[in-house]
Amino acid sequence: MFTYSGWEFLFMLLEEVRDPNKNVPRAVHTSFISVIALYILTNIAYFSVMTPEEVLNSNAVAVTFAERTIGPAAVIIPIFVACSCAGALNGAMLGGSRVTFAAGREGHLPEFLSMISVKYFTPWPALMIGSIIGFIYICEDGIISLIEYMSFVALIEFLIVKLSLLYLRWKKPNDERPVKVNIVLAMCTILSDVAMTFLALYKQPTKNGIAILLVLSGVPVYLIGVRWKSKPKPFLEFMRKLTHTLQKTLMVVPPASIAKPDGDTHKDV
Repeated sequence: MFTYSGWEFLFMLLEEVRDPNKNVPRAVHTSFISVIALYILTNIAYFSVMTPEEVLNSNAVAVTFAERTIGPAAVIIPIFVACSCAGALNGAMLGGSRVTFAAGREGHLPEFLSMISVKYFTPWPALMIGSIIGFIYICEDGIISLIEYMSFVALIEFLIVKLSLLYLRWKKPNDERPVKVNIVLAMCTILSDVAMTFLALYKQPTKNGIAILLVLSGVPVYLIGVRWKSKPKPFLEFMRKLTHTLQKTLMVVPPASIAKPDGDTHKDV
């Protein structure tokens, strides 16, 4: 499933896409078809040269394949893999920072995270907090365990998003939807996600149970940070001073306070 992951970042950037009604469906269809075709052709190439056992036992399938086909030139394959990882990381930071930015704007996270650089018009605070969290993650010794935790959490995230789609189609059937997902396709993917979730819990109940608890730990944070409106004045004053200090340090401001060269308020972020 995660072979084709990354499509979700496109929808996190809708505010920054020109003519999204036309360009978003075009981008989704083009990227899905091209990625699926490339992955299928790549696997055909692998199995044309290697046996299934060799593919399973290889620590780096692409390198093994290259050694069989292009010999000494196979040393360039790790460079291409690194470039691919860098591209994936760039997309994740680009999309993920916009989620943090929007959450700060809606009051679900501190207001400071919804601010942008006065020079580059980019959400620096959101990018920085994502980078800090990522740095903490990579300090984990067991990278395989970290991948397993994150994969299961991502699976739950995808499932919740798709269930939200069904809920909104049921509760608000008449809302305008420039990009409309086929309901049958959505239900099929939900069934697939449910099956994979229960299978993952069955195979690794302790590890994935901990992952569920980590997700649920956000509930009290939401209740205290968002739902609780009558916070103590000393706390609000502390947050105000902290926000101003961080603004001055990083030179960031709310998007509405930045004007374009023609005098219009900058609203593209």
